[in-house]
This record gives sequence, C-alpha cells and structure tokens, in this order.
Amino acid sequence: MTPEYIASKLSLLPQFEVDSIDPVTVKLDRGFTLRGVFSERVSEEGGASLFLSDLRYLFSGSLLPATSSLREIEFPDGTDFEVDLAEIIGKKLAYFGSSYDRRHMDLVLNPEIHWEEVHFQSHVALAEHYVDEDGKRWIKRSEFVEGTEVPKDAWLEEGGWDHEHCVFCWNTIDFEHIGYKSKHGTYEGQWVCKWCYENAVRNHDPRPLISDYADRV
Repeated sequence: MTPEYIASKLSLLPQFEVDSIDPVTVKLDRGFTLRGVFSERVSEEGGASLFLSDLRYLFSGSLLPATSSLREIEFPDGTDFEVDLAEIIGKKLAYFGSSYDRRHMDLVLNPEIHWEEVHFQSHVALAEHYVDEDGKRWIKRSEFVEGTEVPKDAWLEEGGWDHEHCVFCWNTIDFEHIGYKSKHGTYEGQWVCKWCYENAVRNHDPRPLISDYADRV
C-alpha cells in the first residue's frame, strides 16, 4: 500500500482535527485528553480509534458527550499509541469507530490480501476441561489443526468447531452463512461475514464499518 493510497482511503472517514491536548485530566490516572472538532457527526459518546494518514494510531480513547462543536476524547495512561502527541496538534486524524485497531484497518484496506468465499462446514475441535475463577467447570473448545499433538487430558470432538465470528462485527458464521476467509499474508485465516465483505472489504472502504448496526441492510 502506497502512502498516497492509505491517505486517500483514510480521508473517507470522519476527520477529527486536534485543537489542543491536556495531559492531566483523566480521573484517578495519568493520561491525556484531545480536544478538537469532527468534520461530520459521530457517536455522542463511546470509544474512539484515531489514525494519522500514515496509519499510526491512538486506540481505545473514550469519546465524551458533546457539549458543543468542540469534542473531547480521553485516553488513560498506558493507551496504545504510536505517535508523538506534540506532532498531532492541528492535524486531522481519521476516526475509525470505537473498537477497531491496526489489524482491522489493514484487513479492510490491503488490496494484497486474497479473500476466499467459504460455505462454513463444522470440523474437529480440540476439547478440554477447565475451571473458571468461580470454580465452575467448563469444556473449552478450540479449532484443531491437523497434525498437531493432542495435549494430555484433552480430546478430539468431531464437529465440535461449529462456527466462526466476523473479525469486524463479531456476527456468527456457521453452516447457514457464507463467510470470507483471508488467504496469504500476515492475517492468514481471518473470517469476515458477507455484509462486511461486500460493503467494506471488497471495495477497501472503511466507512460502512462504522455505520450503525440498525442501518445495515
């Protein structure tokens, strides 16, 4: 992906222009608050994932309720970010919803990732007992990779791996649904549901992924 390609795709998203940074406003913790203005209306409150035009990002901010056109986004100490805060004052950052990080952005933008349409079929799962923090006993299932060793006290369960989840919206992909599975590259084996693939991934357009679920057809 060229810098020009990345910048053009990120420009499709709502832009947050940073006006100022306050380093000490997060309650009971160290962190910082960004103040700025969005180019278009976004959620009244919730999470915020912001990207510079070169894909460096600030992830897991908390978007505060709007009181004016100037919005505030709080980031607690330990926030996952890749930028020198001083350099983003006056810059426009692409807003990519509440929970998406670099992996999600790469998956939707990268034209080199090949996606295969798959009619999901259940297959063998690796099953084992585990006890949770409350002492409750469960059976944990994970996808079994052919040729790998079965751990002691675990067993194989035919048909036990009966669904996947979309990496974007977490919708279930099972025998009743068509899904798309990534082939080759860094993100081999990621699953995407039909809606997210047809509306976002196929066209490498991140905008539909931040649309309200109630508006999706």
